[in-house]
Amino acid sequence: MRMWRAVLFGLLIAALATIGNVPFDPLRAVAQSEPVWTSGTQVQNLGSAPANVKLTYYEPDGSVAATQTVVIQPGLSYTFYGETMAVRPGFRGSIVIEADQPIASITNQIASNPTMADAYAGIVAPATTAFLPLVMRDHQGWTTEIFVQNGGAAAANAVKLDFYRGKDLVLSETLPAIAPGASYTLRQGAQDRLGATFVGSVKITADQPVASVVNQTNGRILMSYAGFTSGGSRVYAPLIMNNNRGWSTGLQVMNVGATEATVTLRVGGRAADSAAIGPGQSKTWYPIPGTAAGFVGSAVVEGSPGAQLVGIVNEIHPEAGQGMTYTAFNTGSSRISAPLIMNDNRGWSTGLQVMNVGAQDASVTLKVDGQPAATAVIPAGQSQTWYPVPGTSPGFVGSATVEGPSGTQLVGIVNELKTRDVDGDLAMAYVTFSQ
Repeated sequence: MRMWRAVLFGLLIAALATIGNVPFDPLRAVAQSEPVWTSGTQVQNLGSAPANVKLTYYEPDGSVAATQTVVIQPGLSYTFYGETMAVRPGFRGSIVIEADQPIASITNQIASNPTMADAYAGIVAPATTAFLPLVMRDHQGWTTEIFVQNGGAAAANAVKLDFYRGKDLVLSETLPAIAPGASYTLRQGAQDRLGATFVGSVKITADQPVASVVNQTNGRILMSYAGFTSGGSRVYAPLIMNNNRGWSTGLQVMNVGATEATVTLRVGGRAADSAAIGPGQSKTWYPIPGTAAGFVGSAVVEGSPGAQLVGIVNEIHPEAGQGMTYTAFNTGSSRISAPLIMNDNRGWSTGLQVMNVGAQDASVTLKVDGQPAATAVIPAGQSQTWYPVPGTSPGFVGSATVEGPSGTQLVGIVNELKTRDVDGDLAMAYVTFSQ
């Protein structure tokens, strides 16, 4: 049987106080000066038969802390959190997930004291090159940290990070050797050679396939995204906002190709801006041109022929002190999957945005835990929003898929929000998985 391998890493920390199999109540503060971190990982079976899933937990030195196995039925998901994780309370490390069916997975990170949260998608195919569109050091109070995991079978002895400010390479940093399965954390706040302030992008090269995640924080808000291993000539952003009940978005697009790319930003099908982006450089739009207060919609960035672009979208509510990030898309598929959907799960609910990036209108079916829940026709270039997600009721925790006819091009994001008893940044986002 083929073994599918999804790599997840970073702040995978067992809860210091567990609450059973309910994944997302914030922990009580148990320290006065340092955040207390925990995480939950959801794994969804995308196959047609039961999936035998194995998790291997790695310490930072590469030693195995624990392993565990579960069986997940087709279309369903399983939550690893607190007492459903095989590692001890206080564990900090990384995991590798393997299965005999195709799988998707996400990790939610939550900190208390102060309360912050965001999510990222598991990396299925690590590579020897990765790209990070937005990295900062004390930029208007925002700083990042980069997590790099070795997804190979041998030690990674030559992992290099090139930091770009605009078109200029300003710093190259070589990491210590990283054991297979283990991860390394590089905090930009400790990189004095970046200068007092820095905002730019990073290219990672390595002698083993690696996966990467970036955490962005200003001390009150956490926003996270997974690194990219390749790009495309178009970047699709399913959800763009301008002061939508306080929520606005910023869009960063990075040129990961070898030559300069001329790009056009389109909002609602209309050209809103254009720019030339050099190799390794990122372009930031905030607020998004072509939008006005109250705007909710989607955007596309089109590059010149052969362009290699990637992008992220930061969603932020400054007054509420909440934020989240999702990675934009280069292409779509006829079926997309969301490992975690909730409806008032102790106050947590999710919204699902699905964008049709194809040239024709798409008739789609939403399934929740494998059962049909809704249908919709999504015009070409437009998005469909489900909030709350049909087929759910208060207390629901599960998974979803959205499917169109063969050749349909769909992409999607899931926003996770705590809608009651909010204290701090309790907003998270992740991208759906293509099949």
